[in-house]
Amino acid sequence: MTAFIHTLSAAYDYLDTWRLPEGGIQWPEESGSEATITKIFDRCREMREPNFKRDHQPMDPLILETYPEVAAHLVSSYPILRELYEPEQRRQTREIIKAIDRVYNAIR
Repeated sequence: MTAFIHTLSAAYDYLDTWRLPEGGIQWPEESGSEATITKIFDRCREMREPNFKRDHQPMDPLILETYPEVAAHLVSSYPILRELYEPEQRRQTREIIKAIDRVYNAIR
């Protein structure tokens, strides 16, 4: 599992500073492929600029009421990064569910 699935993943602006494997990151096709990881890296660099103005998004009151811990993470995150990460978060969620199903089927 990677950090992208976590609700706090879009709160950090330094993804592009990680030591990348030789040959770069193979970003999944269904998550936007190389074009998306390039946008993520560009956005991280932009966010660290001295004159960057943090973008805020109104919080859904239902999330605040129902999932306060998730709401706290979303308030800390950057909406544009959240949007860029969303396809990968959905992909990882599907993969985790498949893995759980395989374990369940193996033990029953």
